Amino acid sequence: MDVSPVIVVIFGGAGDLTWRKLMPSLFDLHRDGRMPKKFAIIPLDRAAFHDAQLHKRFLDGVQRFSRNGKVNSADWKSFARHITYQHGDFKDPVTYSDLAMSCAELGKEWKVKPSHIFHLATPPVMVGVIPKLLAEAGLNRDRTRARIVVEKPIGRDLDSARELNRALTESFHESQIFRID
Repeated sequence: MDVSPVIVVIFGGAGDLTWRKLMPSLFDLHRDGRMPKKFAIIPLDRAAFHDAQLHKRFLDGVQRFSRNGKVNSADWKSFARHITYQHGDFKDPVTYSDLAMSCAELGKEWKVKPSHIFHLATPPVMVGVIPKLLAEAGLNRDRTRARIVVEKPIGRDLDSARELNRALTESFHESQIFRID
């Protein structure tokens, strides 16, 4: 399977959703040969972690929650080398300029323009903040390669859902937005 290079940025990367659901799923895709040869996973959060600490936590989540809880060392090492933690404040524009630099460096290293998936594993209030700052950093511009994924709940009621959708569509084209509810 020939899949384009991709950078998966997980806002809330040190959180429970990432530990229980996202990393086990991404690991299963990797183990099944369904991830591109060139990929990077950038968990981004405000908690202070070193890559080794987070890798240990993610391995625990993969062992508990992946489809096949048995994880051999070679598979894990092959997967974990693609994970690089980024510490940052979701409300600080510097976080996004640093992220843009990291993404650009990977593209140069890979000698290709990778796709970007920005997964918001965050409280709904951050949906009004993160897309805007991604746009200000220019990370939304490539409509064919930049996607944003929003986890539920998408608002507490119809009015708040409309407000969150307005915040999303002010920064990303509708074709770039994926809602999971």
